[in-house]
Amino acid sequence: MFGFSQWQNSQDVALSLEALGNSLHLIKNNSAQVYWPEFGFNSLGTVEPGQGYQVRMYYSFDDFVFPELGEGQRLEVNPQVPDWVHEMVVPTHPNDLRSLVSVVNMLGQEVDPDDVFKGEVLLYLYSDGSVEKIIK
Repeated sequence: MFGFSQWQNSQDVALSLEALGNSLHLIKNNSAQVYWPEFGFNSLGTVEPGQGYQVRMYYSFDDFVFPELGEGQRLEVNPQVPDWVHEMVVPTHPNDLRSLVSVVNMLGQEVDPDDVFKGEVLLYLYSDGSVEKIIK
């Protein structure tokens, strides 16, 4: 953990911590907003004077000092998606599979759709809870 008390004005977190390079894993404030440079994700935005932050490092970094930045200076970060995300298998949820459960007539009797009179109204009940009304 560290506190940002060196300067009187807030500073862009990405530009303030740029000197840490690849040693910084992520930084988080008390509201769970994070700056995660590996993925270009910055919901933290700025470090505020008098506030404390939790930092996770890949390895130690000696003699770090926050640079004094001018008003409005910032480092643009672009979100990145790692390659392993594209190779992930998306699991199929049981509710995503739609299968016919039963076919009933308007009286609620289960019927065989091939053995009904022409013009009879049938309700097709599916496993996902949906219903289709079909006139034979």
